[in-house]
Amino acid sequence: MMRYLTVRKAMATLVQCALNWKLITVAGLAWVWIAAGVSILARIGVWEGSFIKETILWAAFSGTVSLDSRSTLL
Repeated sequence: MMRYLTVRKAMATLVQCALNWKLITVAGLAWVWIAAGVSILARIGVWEGSFIKETILWAAFSGTVSLDSRSTLL
């Protein structure tokens, strides 16, 4: 698949778009926000370490998708 020049160029463009500093900043801030929320919930006893898998999956998929509406602000 990567033998074709057009595919390689398309993949390079996709990687460049994904590594845009605006997208990385928004995603990073979202992860910080989620980490802060988890920290607060852990301190008050609502969140436990056994929830780590679900938290990471939610943040990676649902949490990132919910940023879509906010990304238009950039």
